[in-house]
Amino acid sequence: MQHIRSWGISDVRPWVLIVGGTIVLALWVRHQHQARHPLINVQLLKTREIVLANACMVFLAAGAMQLGQVFSLLAQQPAGTQAGFGLSTTAAGVLMFSINIVALIASPWSGRVAARYTARSAAVTGMVILGSAWASMVLLHGSLSLFVPGAALCSFGLAFASTALYNQIVEATPAHQTGEATGMLYVFFSCFFAVGAQAVFLLLRNASAGNGDALFPRDSGYVSVFLYIAASSAVGALIAYTLPKHRARRS
Repeated sequence: MQHIRSWGISDVRPWVLIVGGTIVLALWVRHQHQARHPLINVQLLKTREIVLANACMVFLAAGAMQLGQVFSLLAQQPAGTQAGFGLSTTAAGVLMFSINIVALIASPWSGRVAARYTARSAAVTGMVILGSAWASMVLLHGSLSLFVPGAALCSFGLAFASTALYNQIVEATPAHQTGEATGMLYVFFSCFFAVGAQAVFLLLRNASAGNGDALFPRDSGYVSVFLYIAASSAVGALIAYTLPKHRARRS
């Protein structure tokens, strides 16, 4: 995925790697399925609750998890480029810290919702917050005073939703296999975070303008990214809604 920008989408090399990786993955799954003592219990990963939680993580990682690089870039982009606030590296770091600190509230709150109701309720809530927050950034990103609370809400929704997905895995998995299931959830996160990063920078690159010797994303590029992430969050909310309404029994 990191080489698609330089190779191009029509180059055969990324597709050979994708197909080759898929074949290797299929062979590994078959081996694990037949093994007497598998490294990963493949049968466990076929459970509806776990499949849906992983699917939800796919859209979360490809979308809202891109928060750090999108907001950091927007904060530091020179104001004279018709987008960005022109903050220094230090100021941008303080801004990102202020935005991300709301996770200290969101994560425990998500856990309480999951404990009182279900992780499904927390996941749906987090995804709806994300979709609404990122959609609102289309209007809020023009002013720093409006951008900060909007970005904090995006960070809040991200922490709320991601915590809920891990809790969903814990709810649906036998205690002695929780490590396997949460580990695979992180694998999905890692893979699709890379996919999402390429999608985001492709949208920004397709709407860039020159400023001296440098190219910077236009305002329309950022709007496209906000809408893309809002849409991915909406799909994630729909997937989370299809999770079972009753807490799964652990054995």
